[in-house]
Amino acid sequence: NWNAYQSITEGISGESLLLLCDPQTSGGLLVAVSESEAEKFSSTYQLSAIGKIIRNTSEKRLIILP
Repeated sequence: NWNAYQSITEGISGESLLLLCDPQTSGGLLVAVSESEAEKFSSTYQLSAIGKIIRNTSEKRLIILP
């Protein structure tokens, strides 16, 4: 639901914003992992050519990578 995410996408506009809204987008995958399992998850999925695994480095709840 777009209304639920409007407040955390501040500063994002144009094509980047449209990509987030398009149900056809083969976009990112959000995975939440407990801190105690993070290393195990990271090492397991690095072997699977997932793309990028990033650690949250800011207070932002949503991080968009090109």
